[in-house]
Amino acid sequence: MVRDAVVVAGITTHPDLPPCAGCGRCCHLVVELRDGDTVPEELVVEHAGARCMDQRGDGACVALDPATQLCTIYETRPQTCRDFARGEGLCRRILAQRPRPGAAQALGLSPAQNRASRVTPLAMTSSEVA
Repeated sequence: MVRDAVVVAGITTHPDLPPCAGCGRCCHLVVELRDGDTVPEELVVEHAGARCMDQRGDGACVALDPATQLCTIYETRPQTCRDFARGEGLCRRILAQRPRPGAAQALGLSPAQNRASRVTPLAMTSSEVA
């Protein structure tokens, strides 16, 4: 469900969501690659026979810049990432389930409380974003 979405300079804004650029929370999903995706092979791993974007120990995609939270392969990112709809169901589920980086400190959560608030990472496949 889109809430008062406004398109500004080609970017859909949602007043009830954090800015997309620099959020990076969707980049903590397992992304299965599709035929035709042309990401660098050093960023690819295989999970149960499926080619996927590799992830760091914290679950972040290896193409996500840890400092800026922006995609380092944005122009050649997988089609699944291109199809991801900001503000739609999966985006909102991610935002509801996982605190933003640094949110634990802002909320005064202890490391144990922060770990307890995390959920099992979601997988993002073409069927969820199409």
